[in-house]
Amino acid sequence: MICIGITCDSETITDSRGYPAPRYFLSSAYSDAIRHAGGIPVLITPGKSSEVAEVLSKLNGVVISGGDFDVPPQYYGAQMTEKLGTLQPERTAFEKALVEACLHQKIPLLGICGGMQLLNVVCGGTLIQDLTYRPNTDEHQQPKDKRQPFHSVVLEPSSKLSRLCGVSEIQVNSTHHQVIDAVPESLLASGIAPDGVVEAIEWKGEQFALGVQWHPELLNLQEHQEISNGLVRACSKP
Repeated sequence: MICIGITCDSETITDSRGYPAPRYFLSSAYSDAIRHAGGIPVLITPGKSSEVAEVLSKLNGVVISGGDFDVPPQYYGAQMTEKLGTLQPERTAFEKALVEACLHQKIPLLGICGGMQLLNVVCGGTLIQDLTYRPNTDEHQQPKDKRQPFHSVVLEPSSKLSRLCGVSEIQVNSTHHQVIDAVPESLLASGIAPDGVVEAIEWKGEQFALGVQWHPELLNLQEHQEISNGLVRACSKP
C-alpha cells in the first residue's frame, strides 16, 4: 500500500446559525489522481514544523498542493511589493518544513502550482511577485474552465517529466500570477511556456522531486495523469 500525503487548505466559513466554522478542504481531483495511479491519498492538515517527522513516518510520498496565496518574500530574500497576494504564513511554514524533510530523506515529492514555487524557493531559487513585473509575459490566469488547456509548455527532452509524460510538448491550464525568477543549481527547468516562463522544475539527481506550475489533476489527459503515476511508482522503489 502506497500512501501519498496531500497538503490541505484551511478557511473559516459561517455556519447556518451565523457562527464561525473553521474547516480544512482540498479539491477531490488531487486525491482522484493519486487513486488512479494506484496510491492511497492521505490528507495532511497544516500543523507545526515539529510534527513533520512524525507525519512523514506514515507516508511514502507527498504532494504539496496549490492554493490562492503566495510564498512569503522573506523566504527568498525579497521585499513585499504592492502586487503580492494573500499570505498563509502557518501553512507555508509547515509545507516548507515538509519539502525540506522530503528532500533530506529522499521521499518522493510533487509540487503543484504554488507547491512548485515553494520547491523552487526551498532549493534556493527566487520568484517574481506578479507576472506584470516580468517584461513580455503572456496572461497566465486563464478566464476559461481550468479543466481545459490554455497554453503549451515545451519539455526538456532529457528531463524526467518528458519521459513521464511521453511527449515533447504538453498543453496545460494556467491559474497563477507569480512566476519563477531564478532556478537554483540543484534544479532543472524542465518545462518552458512560449513566453519563457518556467512551468516545471525537477531535481537534477535520481531523487523524484518534481514541480509543475499547472494543475495536471484537473486535465483529463493521460500525459497529465502520468505525473501522478510517476510519483506513485517512485514511492514503490526500494
